[in-house]
Amino acid sequence: MANYTLQSHGGAGLYMTADGTPTARRNVYIKARVSASLDQTWRIDSPSNGARTRIFSCKSNNTGGYALNNATGTNNCDIISHIGNYKDSLVEFERYGPNVYYIKSITNGRYLTADGTSANSNVSWQIKASSEAQRWKLSEVSEGAGPFSVSSFGDGLTNNVTHTSSNSQIAVYKLSSTQKLRLAITLTGNYAISSSNLVPPGKTVSAKTNCAFFSSQSVASFNGLFKSGSNLYLNSSTATIPESETNITAFINDGTHYPCFCVPSSGAPTIKWFSSYTNFVNTYQSYEYIFSGGHALVYNGKNIYDSEVVNDQSLPIACPKIYSPVSSHTGGYADIAWDEPTTKRQRTLLGYAGARYYLIVSSSMTIFAAAQLAKELGCSWAMSFDGGGSTCMRVGSTNVISSSRLFSTALCACTN
Repeated sequence: MANYTLQSHGGAGLYMTADGTPTARRNVYIKARVSASLDQTWRIDSPSNGARTRIFSCKSNNTGGYALNNATGTNNCDIISHIGNYKDSLVEFERYGPNVYYIKSITNGRYLTADGTSANSNVSWQIKASSEAQRWKLSEVSEGAGPFSVSSFGDGLTNNVTHTSSNSQIAVYKLSSTQKLRLAITLTGNYAISSSNLVPPGKTVSAKTNCAFFSSQSVASFNGLFKSGSNLYLNSSTATIPESETNITAFINDGTHYPCFCVPSSGAPTIKWFSSYTNFVNTYQSYEYIFSGGHALVYNGKNIYDSEVVNDQSLPIACPKIYSPVSSHTGGYADIAWDEPTTKRQRTLLGYAGARYYLIVSSSMTIFAAAQLAKELGCSWAMSFDGGGSTCMRVGSTNVISSSRLFSTALCACTN
């Protein structure tokens, strides 16, 4: 994710601009460059030939994520919140030359066009003419930082990550190069996050957060598929191969819930939805740990809410409740990213960046903001876990964010 100016006429013209406070249908036009102007700064995730993504107004980082939009009735170019506006804000880049692109609307195949060369000329979507008016030069700029203030920090707990438009508490625990991410899981009952019962056997825990979604507080309960070493678990019980084939197959065939954060003994993790029981049996032993969670947030370096992202089965990671219409994701995973898009909740996240794991909790954050935070931390992989009243983090003997709930699973940073 980076910030850019978009200069018309292949770099010879004026700059794409949306003046003022971002609101729905704010018009887009071109004007002379104003140094460090957020009105002319646009946030784009990995622009490259063939990339499908969105172009966000950097001035809207704190006001809902307003993106370049195709007003299909008139083919005018304006900005609108991308929440609930999947197709009209999605564009595809076609490379013309170094840092110069044609920008195509996925809605109707029309191209972003400067309607003139003088200041205040309108920007619209027109049939491709391969003209200079449809060539846009992208130049990376430093202004227009994301919605979070992310300072450089070392290992352990830090509280110097803040959201620029809220007072929500955000705590990040960065595992050191010698610490290991491990799973605490028990079948004997539910326990407070501080309990010694929620510690991987024989391990020393420096920090831990809640993990799995669950359905009961009275008995051991966790939803989804988990692996710890040679032990396999599914929906509050142990699982074995091949005895548990029927239940594992049912979990895989559901296909819409509980993506799996898969951690090998060395190297980078991945997020998977196993394609079949055979696929699971052939691959699960290559992972030391498997954690089922709620929302894939960053997948192979891409924020799933900023770009059109597909998984290793070439299926889109998308959510009809957020990105409509549903028909655009036929065959995809309908519920993977399900959440009320503007609802702030407590969040528990796991991220991976630069060979380090991050345990992250927040007292109040939308699911979009959670993905943005993980991306700004540099995460190439990130996923959310149970949130709301379950969110908690304990570092040493201190509850950074506490919960009165009891758990059967925990994500743990261990020194051995």
